[in-house]
Amino acid sequence: MSPLQLRQSLLQNGQEDQWWLCLDSVTEDAPVTVSEVEEIIKSGEYAKAQVLHVTQAGVGNPVWIDIVFPLESITQNCPHCGSVEHYQKVSVLHSAETSAININTEGYGVGVSGSGIGLGVGMGSSHGIHQSLLGQRLAPPAASRNSSGKYFTAGIVFLSLAALFYFSTIACCGFALLGIAYLVAFRFEIKAERKRLIAHKQALQAWNRMWFCKRCGNFTQR
Repeated sequence: MSPLQLRQSLLQNGQEDQWWLCLDSVTEDAPVTVSEVEEIIKSGEYAKAQVLHVTQAGVGNPVWIDIVFPLESITQNCPHCGSVEHYQKVSVLHSAETSAININTEGYGVGVSGSGIGLGVGMGSSHGIHQSLLGQRLAPPAASRNSSGKYFTAGIVFLSLAALFYFSTIACCGFALLGIAYLVAFRFEIKAERKRLIAHKQALQAWNRMWFCKRCGNFTQR
């Protein structure tokens, strides 16, 4: 639906010009007007925009409306070489250079034995993702691996060993100290994991603002 159609819908239904806006799967903190939606989309910073009228926010399973803009309204020029047709948002280019592979194959064979001739049929499938070199280059930042699982495993091993040496006073003291050290390390790891998640979110937001020119090979953040 275009902004013009949104305005017509408001007039027909007598509704207030207030919409929740979702940009690249992230919902804004406050409602906006249709004019504000136009300005945001024309900036070219986002690949996808959806709106939901404020009156529909409390309805079960609300239907978000995709905003469609004419291509000429969001045209951007490369600031390095001035190209228009080769200058695109990185997230859009990455999607275009990535494709899913689903291949199903069948094979037939004939065998001869002492008991006669036999026919064999074999079936197979292949699934995956194909990316061009450009698609790999423009891939979004990868999330860091969650390492808290290794601490959980270490905790299980620790408890098992503590159970084996339960009747030894020296062993119990040693395991008590190890347990305290383990809890401290685990706490620091949780804090570090939160920092990594925040850093990845910021890197992903920066990636969503990146543009790339296939003509001159330069990146631009908008």
